[in-house]
Amino acid sequence: MIPRVFGRSIRRLPTYRCYSCGGVSISDFSTRKKGTGSGPFVELPEFTPLQDSILIKIPSSCTVYGRLDKISAITSDIRDHGKPFLAQDIDSSKGLSIVTTGEHPANVLMASHTPLSNIVVLKLDNYKHGIYIPNFYEESLCFSGDLHIDDNGELKGLGIVALAGQGPIYQMILKPGEKNLVARESILAYDSKVKCQLTKLSSSFNIPQSVHEWFVKNASKFYDNAKVQWSRLFNSHKIYCELQGPGSVFLQTNFVPGSKPFTKSDLFKASQ
Repeated sequence: MIPRVFGRSIRRLPTYRCYSCGGVSISDFSTRKKGTGSGPFVELPEFTPLQDSILIKIPSSCTVYGRLDKISAITSDIRDHGKPFLAQDIDSSKGLSIVTTGEHPANVLMASHTPLSNIVVLKLDNYKHGIYIPNFYEESLCFSGDLHIDDNGELKGLGIVALAGQGPIYQMILKPGEKNLVARESILAYDSKVKCQLTKLSSSFNIPQSVHEWFVKNASKFYDNAKVQWSRLFNSHKIYCELQGPGSVFLQTNFVPGSKPFTKSDLFKASQ
């Protein structure tokens, strides 16, 4: 469960958006947000990925959570000197750093553990339909807003999140009814409107007839489990996720095949 940063009524908008940014000049770095992270008209932070850092423009009275604990630069108005305008804490249970502004906005430049090409920034503004992020706390670089993630990994609400993938990230846009097969480990996130199910490709690996006959004769009660283990040994790389549009899918390109083992339930679903 993500902490609810804004516990108040907010105008609901229909969808989420993603964007990417180029270089940032000194004037961009010095210009701070004018709004506030509280009240009926909330202004969200702004995340700008750089080559090896991320620039976070935080409005006043706002909190940002993330796997970022190294602040390399902070901008503040000279009138703020001597006043508390930024607080930093750690949520040890989730391994997250917490940065909070007071009465004044602040720009924070924080070191990132992953390069620019491995980051995608998503804005969400929908409380009914969100985006599935299977490993949210492992793959979110930073986030802020009135966000909630359920047990299935669907993130909803009004907020902003920067995801850090394993290798460069690509956005696949599926048309209505369009289907694609992708490795489960390559999926970083996908639109909640996208249908996702496991499917097994035909394989040349089968249990040899002699092994089959031996199990039937000598160990029939263990046969089903043996078939599952055989499938894991030879066919795990033959199981893919079938994605059907419409919607967007974000794929990470540097993944390890087989790093997410399949359960017996997964294998059963894939064989249907």
